[in-house]
Amino acid sequence: MSSFNFKEFQDKLSYHFRPWQRSFQFWVRAAEIYAGYKAFQVRVSFVKDVQKQDAMWEIQHELAAEKIYAMCSDLGGFFLKVAQVVGKPDLAPAAWVRRLVTLCDRAPATPYDTVQLVVENELGRSVSEMFETFDPDPLGSASIAQVHRARLRGDKDDVVVKVQHPGVRDLMMTDIRNLQAFALYMQKTDIKKVLLMEYIDGIPILNLGDEIAKRGINPGGKIAATAKQNILKSLTLAYGQMILKSGFFHADPHPGNILICKDYGQVKDLPDNLRLGYARLVLAIADNDPIGAAESYRELGIETLSKCEDEQKEMFKLAQTIFILARTSALLAPSTFKTANKQSLALARDGDGDGSVGS
Repeated sequence: MSSFNFKEFQDKLSYHFRPWQRSFQFWVRAAEIYAGYKAFQVRVSFVKDVQKQDAMWEIQHELAAEKIYAMCSDLGGFFLKVAQVVGKPDLAPAAWVRRLVTLCDRAPATPYDTVQLVVENELGRSVSEMFETFDPDPLGSASIAQVHRARLRGDKDDVVVKVQHPGVRDLMMTDIRNLQAFALYMQKTDIKKVLLMEYIDGIPILNLGDEIAKRGINPGGKIAATAKQNILKSLTLAYGQMILKSGFFHADPHPGNILICKDYGQVKDLPDNLRLGYARLVLAIADNDPIGAAESYRELGIETLSKCEDEQKEMFKLAQTIFILARTSALLAPSTFKTANKQSLALARDGDGDGSVGS
């Protein structure tokens, strides 16, 4: 009779209960953050001075941001992705954004010896055999992988090697099982552990302020303002081109992915009928046409759950909400917005048909 292996039993038990442990950790730590805010609301209600209230709120947000950062870093996987989404200026307090934005490209990195082991196991050869140089310090590290600069043997051009963090696949699959809506799609996805891509030297948009200061440019001056406007204009035009002309667009535009340009990140393929429907929706909003907007929504497969009598008005309000930032932008006055999107509609209707981008 074989002896009982306690270590094996412990490992199996830990494996089966790990999803519950992570969920339990999340809810305990999230409840602590929530309770901290509720207690703070009571405390700050006794302060009458508005400026003092604002200062207290800033401190509270900073404390909460540290706890959220620690929680998402510890739990990893899906929680790091959530932190990237939450850490956007339009969704969270400034203190949260300042802390969580670092998780876009400065998440906790995997040690180089582990990276080397993953690369060699995946590619079947030693790093020194394949690469003339391989920078042990990552260019960036995010929720799923980290990126290293390298140079292949016999090649003069640099490349980037994207290496998956150990254990991240198990974490992601656990989280996906908890999010049943994504389970079927993700089960069909074959996640590779190493990607080899072209290296392009550039400045991440997160470092734009530092780069402006480094070049001796006044951050509040005309040159910096013009540069920022040109960047926003380029991004706006690029997305108009991708969505309305090419039908192939970058679908994960958090700050860590807007740079010149390590990789494209997530992309989606838009068929012609969706591009035309989207262009008509934008024109209907520009023309203040609720009926046209509602019809465009239906073309896109969107309708209200209750199919209420005021469906057209409700859908038009939703469309206006979605596009309010673009319509109030200093770069896109309403007249410019309308004209540009009429041109985009013509492009989408009369495109080359092969998805190519014209000059």
